[in-house]
Amino acid sequence: MVKRTPQSYLVPEEQARLFPDVSGNAINGLGEAVARRPKRIYWHRAEDEAHGALQNWMVANYSKHPRLKHIFRKPGVRGPEKLEPVAETAQYDTPANWSAAVKEFALAHEAEVILNGHTSMGAGLLARLPALRRIVFLGTGASSYIDLEAAAARGITVDTVSGYGDRSVAEMALALMLDCARRVTQMDSDLRAGHWNPREGVLLQGRRLGLVGFGGIGTEMARIGRALGMDLAIWNRSEIAEDWRGFQMPLPEVLSGSDVISLHLALTPQTRGLLGQEAFAAMKPGAIFVNTARGALVDESALIAALRSGHLAQAGLDVFETEPLPPGSPLLGCPNLVLSAHAGFKTRDAARALLQKALAKIG
Repeated sequence: MVKRTPQSYLVPEEQARLFPDVSGNAINGLGEAVARRPKRIYWHRAEDEAHGALQNWMVANYSKHPRLKHIFRKPGVRGPEKLEPVAETAQYDTPANWSAAVKEFALAHEAEVILNGHTSMGAGLLARLPALRRIVFLGTGASSYIDLEAAAARGITVDTVSGYGDRSVAEMALALMLDCARRVTQMDSDLRAGHWNPREGVLLQGRRLGLVGFGGIGTEMARIGRALGMDLAIWNRSEIAEDWRGFQMPLPEVLSGSDVISLHLALTPQTRGLLGQEAFAAMKPGAIFVNTARGALVDESALIAALRSGHLAQAGLDVFETEPLPPGSPLLGCPNLVLSAHAGFKTRDAARALLQKALAKIG
């Protein structure tokens, strides 16, 4: 085991010597420290192949940067012993608490700027970071992880990174839509259980795709829908680009007239719980519902009721109100529901663009 003091980092040369296999997810990152000076720190959890590759790319492209150092751990190595030198006041024994250990590390170094890779930062933690003046959140959903009111009260600016994965998320929405339309996952399960059961699907060409939210991801999804020969219906809270205004209509019309409804809204106090029992009841019988935006936009109990009653034929979700999805979630009991683990943005291309944009923000 490599021992580290609060003032030391495992730099790329040590990483190459200790962990020679740098392919895929061979090295998994608790974080990387990015600084104009060492007291500015960045962390980002790299828990999968795409983010392992991101870290390797970061090493290859930024390891000679005079203000950049790294911290690494081997994948699957969990427990308090790896971070005791920098977090002596607490014990962490579950994967979810690795982020808490990194918080202690950030605290020990009096971080002024933090690049947050989807780690929760509540008022209590922010109060323990007296030097912190800026958080760059690696994504757009900062409100799901950071107490924005507490940050503002402490004079901490919270920036987000957008536009890095619009196409990646839209392609995930496409994947869920196609799976729901052709029931691929259900037939896969049938075959693995020994049942030959060809299931009837839905032809998407000529059907109406309803887009609720029309930012970068919604726009990419519109392009995909048109390429499939689908009609479009768009609702957005603000004015959209002139090229698409002919498809814009009120939300009730989008819901009632669409064969597929794909959700692409940001989560705000105004949009939280936007789609509930009334909205699902207004949807076309037999419609497909897809959400790759944020789970809290939807009343999950209302969605489950619509699926169980058959009013909605199928749904595909990449996001949930509670993440990770609890093992006992009633969503898992819906056979006409396709689930993925909030992976829409997780492509190597999107990860690379995300990091480039984030680093550009801090100079």
